[in-house]
Amino acid sequence: MTDVSSTIESKSNKIKITQDDVEKFEKHLDELGISKDVTIIALGTKTFAALKKFANRDVKKIYHYSRSNGWWKAEKVHGQIEDILNK
Repeated sequence: MTDVSSTIESKSNKIKITQDDVEKFEKHLDELGISKDVTIIALGTKTFAALKKFANRDVKKIYHYSRSNGWWKAEKVHGQIEDILNK
């Protein structure tokens, strides 16, 4: 989430991703020559919600790894990635 937001903060509950943040992120992708046809893979629900709301590219979500997510399993995330790639 902090990779999209311009806010420098390690506590995710203090981060808000704005439309301006997403526009800057996509402008950066454009500058790198990344096609508008690519799918952005968001890590976690908050990042996904902001990108889905403001991004012009397709957005999919995978679980975010965090020690607070005791239920996180590599196999589940691998399945999510496979689903994204196969659609």
